[in-house]
Amino acid sequence: MDDQEGALPTSLLDLLNNTLVLNHTSPHLGIQGLLSLAATSTAFRDLIFTRSHVFSHLDLTSVKSCQKLLPEIDARDAPEFL
Repeated sequence: MDDQEGALPTSLLDLLNNTLVLNHTSPHLGIQGLLSLAATSTAFRDLIFTRSHVFSHLDLTSVKSCQKLLPEIDARDAPEFL
């Protein structure tokens, strides 16, 4: 316990630099949360925009401007979950 008295507490940036933590946290933040976090500082902006998997879970089907860019899903392409 004496060794940790002078240690600084772990910051949010330190936690999110862990790939496992970032992978499990980013899908729950949403686009507004990710962009707000990136706007807080240069370090967070670099963290959010340099990791390609951060934006991989975004659901763009409800964004009207993106709907024309999303490919049409054909019944043949849809996975069978039965």
